[in-house]
Amino acid sequence: MDERIAEEVSVQLDSAVIDSAWNDLEIQRGEAEDILSAQYEGLFDGFEVVTVTARFPDGPQEFIVEFREGERDVAGFFIPPMGDWSAPEYVDEEAFFEEEVAVSASDSCTLGGTLSIPEADDPVPGVVIVHGNGPIDRDLMTGPNRPYKELAQGLASQGIAVLRYDKRTFACDVDLAELTIDEVVTDDAVAALDTLQAHEAVADDHLVVAGHSFGGTVAPRIAERADGVAGSVMLAPLGRSIADAIVAQQEYLLTLDGELTDDEAELLEEVEAIAEQIRTLEIEDGEVVNNLGGRPYYESVAEYDHTAAAAELAVPQLLVQGGRDYQVTVEDDLEIWREVLDERDDVEITVFEGLNHRFQPGEGDSVPAEYSEPGSPVAHDVIDEIRSFVDSL
Repeated sequence: MDERIAEEVSVQLDSAVIDSAWNDLEIQRGEAEDILSAQYEGLFDGFEVVTVTARFPDGPQEFIVEFREGERDVAGFFIPPMGDWSAPEYVDEEAFFEEEVAVSASDSCTLGGTLSIPEADDPVPGVVIVHGNGPIDRDLMTGPNRPYKELAQGLASQGIAVLRYDKRTFACDVDLAELTIDEVVTDDAVAALDTLQAHEAVADDHLVVAGHSFGGTVAPRIAERADGVAGSVMLAPLGRSIADAIVAQQEYLLTLDGELTDDEAELLEEVEAIAEQIRTLEIEDGEVVNNLGGRPYYESVAEYDHTAAAAELAVPQLLVQGGRDYQVTVEDDLEIWREVLDERDDVEITVFEGLNHRFQPGEGDSVPAEYSEPGSPVAHDVIDEIRSFVDSL
């Protein structure tokens, strides 16, 4: 390991130091199970930053690895403190209780979930939260923040039962190269809705699917296939293709400082090559592209016409967008949805100008690091918007 450490930090980051930090982490969280993903975040202050996510028994853990621009020796390695999550002010912990549930994903895989149930005498509306891309736990745990938990408990505080569950690619031993969009997203969301519908505290004809990011893109497909769905919520849904989005996201991160260096241009070309591979489906058997899936996944994504599915969906829809979102943008993604849904009188579209992709408030250009900033929960306005929509059904 030591030979891959940059000379200027060789003392601070020798193998003994890293081993000690790793051992301390496993004492706190249990033995690491595997590496889930590695994501390039961009160039910041002369350092190229990569976020590596590993699975631990109690949830994911992120690691930040830094390289000096154009070099391949590790110049920084950080284990961000997870921090203690604190319920936002809008969560009334006396207004609901929680139960652990199991969602059957396949014959060999069961997903753990948490159902937040309002204290009520009569059956209440129910919502299932569907994840975005990547291996994600039920809370979308990022540093001290838990966006999906905040959504769930915020809505439960206002009389709506919410089921959130661990995504199959996080919870189960799967071969990404073999899975389709339905096996990654749709089937498990439908199973979660069935689980919610069967609960005695939930009104079985007043269910809502609430998908975030790519989960929002697939929400119309889920709503069409599940029983008892009265409405669909798309939270920052991707309108463009995945290929177009990953190039735009990377270009945004690389040019935050106003310029594109030769090394950055070379990296962007590599991302564009990945995007072209996705577009053309020139993917080898067993190959996983962009940490998401193989040919079956991208073939099934290409076959799914998300805009037509939303336009033809027979239930009311709510689309919520953050104005500071760089991953799914007002200019590129929301405009697609507006055009497609313009003639629907049962579709509400709301933009919250100061919020990012995870509906956290902030100022200026949005960057990935803000997802893990302490004291940055999902905005109360988003909770209220979803609650109002669900109550209107």
